[in-house]
Amino acid sequence: MMSFLSPLDDHAYVKPGVSGRLKSLRRGFDYFVGTEELTNYARQAGLQPIATAELPTTPSRPQNAVPDATELAVRVQTIPDAVPPAQAAPAPPRRARTAPDTVPPVAQAAPVPSLRERDTPDGVASGGQATADQSSRVHVVPEATELPARARAIQDGTEWMEEPDGDLDTLDAFDNDSFLDAMRREMLFGRTAADDVNLCGPGSVVEQGSDDEDDGALMSSDDGEESGYDSSEASSGEDEVEPTFETTEEELRELTASGWTTYDADHCGELQLSAAADYYDGPSGPTRSALAFADSPLGLFFYFLPKKLWIRIAEESNRYRSQLIPELAQRRREALLSQQLQDPRKSVPPLAEIEADLRRFKPIKPHEIVHVVGLLMARAIAPVRDGLAKHRATAEDSAVPRGTFSRYMKRARFEAITRFLHFNDNEMAEAAHDKAWKIRPVLQAVEKTFRRGYRLGRCISFDEGMVPNRSRFNPIKVYMKDKPSKWGTKFYLTCCAETAYCASVEVYCGKKREGKKEQNVGPKSVVRNITKVLRGQPYKRLVITDNYYSSIQPSIKLHNMGLYHVGTVRKARLGWCSDIEYSQKKKDQKNAKGSVSHCPFTQYPYLVALAWMDSKPVNMIATGCSTHQTTVNRREKDGSITVTPCPQLVVDYADGMSGVDVHDQLRLERYSLQKCVAFKKYYKQLFLGIVDMALVNGLIVHNIAKRQNDERSTPHASYLRRLHKDLLALRDIHFDSHPVAEDLVSGPVTRGDHALANTSNRYESDTQSKRRQYLCKVCSAHTSGKSFETSYFCPTCSDYFGGRVPLCPKVRRLEEGNTLSCAQIWHDVWNDGRNIPALPHQIRFRGKKRKRSETNNEESKENEGGGEENEESKEN
Repeated sequence: MMSFLSPLDDHAYVKPGVSGRLKSLRRGFDYFVGTEELTNYARQAGLQPIATAELPTTPSRPQNAVPDATELAVRVQTIPDAVPPAQAAPAPPRRARTAPDTVPPVAQAAPVPSLRERDTPDGVASGGQATADQSSRVHVVPEATELPARARAIQDGTEWMEEPDGDLDTLDAFDNDSFLDAMRREMLFGRTAADDVNLCGPGSVVEQGSDDEDDGALMSSDDGEESGYDSSEASSGEDEVEPTFETTEEELRELTASGWTTYDADHCGELQLSAAADYYDGPSGPTRSALAFADSPLGLFFYFLPKKLWIRIAEESNRYRSQLIPELAQRRREALLSQQLQDPRKSVPPLAEIEADLRRFKPIKPHEIVHVVGLLMARAIAPVRDGLAKHRATAEDSAVPRGTFSRYMKRARFEAITRFLHFNDNEMAEAAHDKAWKIRPVLQAVEKTFRRGYRLGRCISFDEGMVPNRSRFNPIKVYMKDKPSKWGTKFYLTCCAETAYCASVEVYCGKKREGKKEQNVGPKSVVRNITKVLRGQPYKRLVITDNYYSSIQPSIKLHNMGLYHVGTVRKARLGWCSDIEYSQKKKDQKNAKGSVSHCPFTQYPYLVALAWMDSKPVNMIATGCSTHQTTVNRREKDGSITVTPCPQLVVDYADGMSGVDVHDQLRLERYSLQKCVAFKKYYKQLFLGIVDMALVNGLIVHNIAKRQNDERSTPHASYLRRLHKDLLALRDIHFDSHPVAEDLVSGPVTRGDHALANTSNRYESDTQSKRRQYLCKVCSAHTSGKSFETSYFCPTCSDYFGGRVPLCPKVRRLEEGNTLSCAQIWHDVWNDGRNIPALPHQIRFRGKKRKRSETNNEESKENEGGGEENEESKEN
């Protein structure tokens, strides 16, 4: 194995025979960071753990010294009878990876068998067990003569090794005029955060659900219906768990009796608490980067679901299908053999021939997956109740039109893409400990894109959302009796209380199956998600939650963090003051509607508990909120409106709690991708749910930009209708260029210094000295005949494109009605060269030529004739 030093003075161990970039390899199987990962892999493979004395040690040598190859010798032996072959984890199939040209050659060691020798005849005995010779070989880690390019990239920060740079981890990087540079440097995929709710311990193995393939990917109408609640098949989203915060349970029990100062309905006016004076009043709303794409639904689509994500999905889908080829071939052969039993004349090809036929499958392209989303979007806008197949009907039926899906994608191709749609590699080591591994890249991408697109304001709404799914194939479905869709997958959503923009989404994959029971799931999810979404921003916001997430401990925790909180609370919560409660029975409700009683906490005077009488008693808890009297309008049974007195914090709660609810209404009620089709694989349904969230966020940002420009808001259906047309018009070439959709930036981008400069390069001759001229980029793109040369160029654009950008300061093509100079066209019309339209000639950017050797320079001095100068002057 090969090793190199990491920034933390640790080692990355790469298996012999493995080539390519570490980014594309499987960490924990193809390469290992540190000896601990290598040891864990050896244990899982049924191999002896590495002896401590044989491990490479770094403190004894200088920090920057490269260790000797013999120092890194590692002996990996099989433990006889320690891990029976039947119990050992099966070795995943190896995938051939091509090393890119950018990786410099690394010193290769002599052929050494890998930790799992499967592909060589002598690597595995006939019974599938490792032979005695194989189990006692010594593995030597050779010394790398030069740090590979990917290793150097790891030192700078990569998806798997380090977190992004500090400036990229803050919202300010995407809320200024240089947001495109930040988007280009952004790393969407990386290591799962250690505090992720779905990450289990190293000793736990989670069930990811079956990946067995059958003849179809879509679920029939009777596949997933559940007759009733079954606690053995689903975990409840309303589990009562005990909190674990700074304030212990014992302290709360002691303070329950004497820790509150009670003010009943007759005396509540004696103490009126005012709202905090230091609430956040800074800028809020869509960031500079999101507003730049706001005029284009397609631009917002790629802003929240970047092209990198679709390319990743296409790669994983193709990999997943390649991994299934042996299984698919075996199934096809078995089906043919069963047909042969009924008809002996039917021939059955050998297994190798069937596999070769399956490998001729056309790889799935990113634009094809986007086309599938566009077709599902069309189905959501204009559904056909008879089923998805009716969208491909070839004949009209009276007033019922014929289908249109076949114009854009054949049925077989559509079914193949939906069948093999995949988002992550099942063979990665992390899959065994991450319950959300199936859609982890999607979650990582939207966690960054949702957060960078919006700056939350004063009030933040936190609640759960549901992706409806009743499939019996879904291992993470939950039952929530109070939701319109009672069965499905639960999400934690952090939304703007004013606009319903979703800034953070976290999937809840159920309780841990091993170890101690998870405590205080709901309140801890509030602290975890609010901390992430406000990272690098000022706090002093008001967090609004319902009674599942509210209790004494999270309120104190949030206040200590600099956040205020208001929410309804359950009477059974530990520490609640029962002295202010109103009776739930109607015959005992003697207090008039609108009466209120409250009590501040003696130890924490900023914390107040409140009981307010509406049509039913309402119990609330708050920090940083006002208890001054105000009024709310209530509709009676006869339709009349009555004015009811209430404390101000009740109004704050009512105004802010609707954020998640409005987002759910936009996502689920009318134009929902996740409800227009049902998949057997639960993670595909989750993916469509996340796509719906991105579409709603795009609609919200789009309409905010419309209102800022005093324009009428776009209806939801019109927005999706325009977007689905743009999606179906995409081709493969659109994913090869403009990786962050720079060509879709529609808003005015404030530029830096784009003043033209005069070149310092000159023609030197015996008679005169003249500035060198180059072909203007705009003129050369438009020209069908004469073009113009200029000595002026834009230094800023030249640095950006990596080549000189000559531009005429004069107005050209007057005969065509043009009134702008080439510099104005380039900077104002073409958005600094990022939105170049289709023109007769393609624009190319050429950097400086490589320096010639000294001998060639001497020859050129002898043969000076200006030929090279004339050639360079014609470069475009």
